Amino acid sequence: MPRDKYNNAWNSYHHHTELFYDFLHLNRDLRDLDFKHNLEKKLLIIERAEELTKDDNVMRSFRELQELHKMWKEELGPVGKEHREVIWDRFKAATKIINDKRQVYYKEIDKVYEVNLETQT
Repeated sequence: MPRDKYNNAWNSYHHHTELFYDFLHLNRDLRDLDFKHNLEKKLLIIERAEELTKDDNVMRSFRELQELHKMWKEELGPVGKEHREVIWDRFKAATKIINDKRQVYYKEIDKVYEVNLETQT
């Protein structure tokens, strides 16, 4: 490379390298901000699911839980690695309670159907 072009190339290289690292830093900041936003929204979903575990209307709770799962999977992005497992376990625990209540509800309905069938015959 000719000596008169060397300084220009060197300055250009360092300028673009600096821009690259500035972009990476900005990208990390935005990613962290997005992770924080997603964590806040997922915690709200978990709190709502935990409230639904106390609701006596099993079918309404189950339908709303399905909507919460849809929001979790389709509308919200990832959270930081340090939070992923903890919040998923919390949400999964609330989901299990609601699903167990639904299974008990259907077993009770089946018993009523059996009684009705026996009284019909």
